[in-house]
Amino acid sequence: MNIFDNKGMMLFPNPKKEKKENDKLIILKECFCSNGHNLINKRVNFNGFDGIYLKVLHNSKEGFVGLSPVFGDKSRIFVDIDVKKGDVLNLFCPHCNTPLAVYSSCSCGEKLIALFTTPKLEFANCIGICNKVDCVNAEIISENQLITISMIDPSVFY
Repeated sequence: MNIFDNKGMMLFPNPKKEKKENDKLIILKECFCSNGHNLINKRVNFNGFDGIYLKVLHNSKEGFVGLSPVFGDKSRIFVDIDVKKGDVLNLFCPHCNTPLAVYSSCSCGEKLIALFTTPKLEFANCIGICNKVDCVNAEIISENQLITISMIDPSVFY
């Protein structure tokens, strides 16, 4: 491998990872409210995958938000409600209207809301999403361990 090009310029490797055909996506197929209702719904779709569908209340106005089920994708769709950057939302189960549980505080000062990844409804297995509109902080807790994108070997998921 050459260190310099033919003009004497130093060559640096591109650290950008190229997507390989065998790279896998991590797709959330189920997540539950504290009453056990599945929050994955075909009403919202992200690249062919059913999304997470939540009821939203803000300033006495009601609507819905759809979140991408693809880990690392911060896409969201608001339905029947207008929100702006910085708004803090109250999130509910769209089936039973139960407020979604708070997992912890977010680094932005608001709350991480828990979406449980197993029907057992344990904070040891949940996803935390921030309830502030412009904050994209999210965490996956699996068997009491925080999982980040950099820790995941994509070849073991689909």
